[in-house]
Amino acid sequence: FGLYMQNVFTILKLSALGVLILLGFYKLCAGQTENIGKPWFEDTIVDFPAWTTAFFAALWSYSGWNCINMMAGEIKNPVKTVPRALVSTNIIMISIYLIANIAYHTTLPLETLMNERAVAMISGRLVLGQINSTWGRVGEIFFGLSVAISTFGALSSSLMGSSRLPFIAAQEDFFPRFVGLIQAKNGTPIVGLLTMGTLATFWVWPIDLSGLIKYVGFLSWAWWGLCFAAVPGLRYTMPDYPRTFRVFLPVTFFACLGSLYLVIGPFFDNPIPCSIWLGVAAVGVPIYYGFVDEQQKCKGWMNWLLKKLSVWLRASL
Repeated sequence: FGLYMQNVFTILKLSALGVLILLGFYKLCAGQTENIGKPWFEDTIVDFPAWTTAFFAALWSYSGWNCINMMAGEIKNPVKTVPRALVSTNIIMISIYLIANIAYHTTLPLETLMNERAVAMISGRLVLGQINSTWGRVGEIFFGLSVAISTFGALSSSLMGSSRLPFIAAQEDFFPRFVGLIQAKNGTPIVGLLTMGTLATFWVWPIDLSGLIKYVGFLSWAWWGLCFAAVPGLRYTMPDYPRTFRVFLPVTFFACLGSLYLVIGPFFDNPIPCSIWLGVAAVGVPIYYGFVDEQQKCKGWMNWLLKKLSVWLRASL
């Protein structure tokens, strides 16, 4: 069911973007180029640390590549499918987003794009409103519903992918074993889903979307940077180890440099929040030594909780 739902929402999202792109090209063909004739980078502030905030928001739009990696264990023939999916989907999304941004700049003035949040709804109202007010209202409602569908689809895919992280970590004994419980009827990682949903609710409550993107982007690129650095490190320390995927090493070096900028830059712009975020992430260190290391000091109550949840959720490892 989840697969079919994701396919339907993806088709609906791409269809809405297609309509937006057509509206932009309609204005271009009609000679209405007053919005794109102005200099886009006028009065731009050269502040490299502050740019990281903009990068976090933009890169989040392309973070679907990470969900593919998380779902690799449930993909048929991942050796061929995962690389093909990563390359093809990123090329498609980069192309669509670039064309969509041209459409936005064509239909809306730069001041509106900078100061308004519901830019898709405004685009639909202004362009279709040239016919009459009723069509303008239809365009506004259409793009409003499209944004809601897109948001729900992104949330669904993120939750489906991210829930596999604690699930796999539990199977590898890096998380408490009860997190790896699988619901018997549906075959879903029920505790992993509950864990990610609870943590997401906790972090969404005290901050707005902008702050959440900064927090998630900062820590995500910190961990991804370590993953990128691990590739040449393991290639050097374990050269003969069999590898399902082999990455061209210069790609990892560029990825490490980009991650380094995205992690160090925010410290110059927002040092206190970044320190707090790293402190929260560091909480995992004592937890690791509580039940993963050889002494496993928390093993007793973890096993007790595992038995209780297995009965209550009708799940098994």
